[in-house]
Amino acid sequence: MATFGAATDLAKSLPYWAQAEGENDAAKEIMRRGSRARKRLRELVEFYDHLADARRFLDDGNLRLIRQWVGTGNSPFSKLHIKRDEDALILDVEWFAARYDKEFHIHSGVDAPLPDREDINRLNIAEILH
Repeated sequence: MATFGAATDLAKSLPYWAQAEGENDAAKEIMRRGSRARKRLRELVEFYDHLADARRFLDDGNLRLIRQWVGTGNSPFSKLHIKRDEDALILDVEWFAARYDKEFHIHSGVDAPLPDREDINRLNIAEILH
């Protein structure tokens, strides 16, 4: 993922530059690296939104909606049972091509709260992201 490369880049010192030197190679490198870091920070915000949305897939209300959808007869499944236990997602699925009976382990931290927008705002990076 490019974001990790940007984090490594941020750990490296910027070259020396003084305003009197004008737009030399050091200034160009500073601008290039700053632009890349800003882009990566924006990608982190987008990633946060995707992660928060993906975690809602396992919410009880969403699983109930999926069961209702299958019950309408408008889904590709002839049978779909989804059950979530404490640390497992149990699927019993039948569709035109095959039947599957699977159990997936869910890591205990999957339900840990993500930092909210206020937590992120306390990092004082909003001016970089806008």
